[in-house]
Amino acid sequence: MKHKSYNFDGYALDVYDDLFTLYERNNFYNYISDSSFKFGWEDTGEIEYGNYRYFYSRYNDQDRENIGILNILNDRYDYFRYLFNQHEITKSIVNLSIPVNTYFNHTHFEDKVLLYYANLRWKEEWGGETLFYDDSLNDILYASPFTPGRVIVFDGHIPHTLRPQSGSAPHFRFTFTTFLR
Repeated sequence: MKHKSYNFDGYALDVYDDLFTLYERNNFYNYISDSSFKFGWEDTGEIEYGNYRYFYSRYNDQDRENIGILNILNDRYDYFRYLFNQHEITKSIVNLSIPVNTYFNHTHFEDKVLLYYANLRWKEEWGGETLFYDDSLNDILYASPFTPGRVIVFDGHIPHTLRPQSGSAPHFRFTFTTFLR
């Protein structure tokens, strides 16, 4: 396991790599890609951006159990066991991004967020980074390359967005996100 920790104005952001075997990541990917997606997720509640809607799949308790990501984290790593014992899971979402999407800075003020990059292969030149900003939205504090198998845990107060993948990337960019309160 590789871990990097950042602190932005008192808000934590932790990046984890190599938490899962390739076999496990393959299973996660297959479960996610077989999910039923619908149209309607939005980055922000701002009225002027209401016409920007995205594909997503909302996971219930059984889906979370079946995919197994959170179970493996809880069973193997003390930090995640502590995190899940201290917070209640409020929802889990799989976001499906396509190259033509436009995304906006947003926050999840009341939540801690666990983000998992689900694609099995990704090249740096395909884009798809997650960008974390300061409160003024003028400066990028951290840019996470879309790294297959990566887990990012961050305080929802940190403004963030994603950069859509390029047209030469795989058509679908999948993330599994769990919100904890």
